[in-house]
Amino acid sequence: MTEKEVRKRRRPVTASLPPRIDASPEELARAMFDSPPTEDTFGNDYHCKRCGRQVSYPETLYEDGTCQDCHT
Repeated sequence: MTEKEVRKRRRPVTASLPPRIDASPEELARAMFDSPPTEDTFGNDYHCKRCGRQVSYPETLYEDGTCQDCHT
């Protein structure tokens, strides 16, 4: 017969608490929302290859890079 391997007992996992700070929730929200955005929030401009017109949603460019008017 084989012997059973005995596993070491581990401590139970406990949820760690966030660090304590002196700021109120209002001060945290003000500091977070007053900060400038971390990424560029402007979308890309898409232009038709033939006429050069800017194409925006819901109109889309076809695979050849032309708008709906130039594609037909």
